[in-house]
Amino acid sequence: MRQSRRQIEGLMHWRML
Repeated sequence: MRQSRRQIEGLMHWRML
Protein backbone atom coordinates (compact mmCIF):
# COMPACT_ATOMS: atom_id res chain seq x y z
CA MET A 1 0.00 0.00 0.00
CA ARG A 2 3.07 2.26 0.10
CA GLN A 3 3.62 1.96 -3.67
CA SER A 4 0.10 3.31 -4.20
CA ARG A 5 1.19 6.90 -3.34
CA ARG A 6 4.15 6.73 -5.76
CA GLN A 7 1.92 5.38 -8.53
CA ILE A 8 -0.58 8.20 -7.99
CA GLU A 9 2.17 10.82 -8.28
CA GLY A 10 3.34 9.21 -11.53
CA LEU A 11 -0.17 9.34 -12.98
CA MET A 12 -0.57 12.99 -11.96
CA HIS A 13 2.60 13.88 -13.86
CA TRP A 14 1.37 12.02 -16.94
CA ARG A 15 -1.92 13.94 -16.94
CA MET A 16 -0.03 17.24 -17.03
CA LEU A 17 1.92 16.08 -20.08
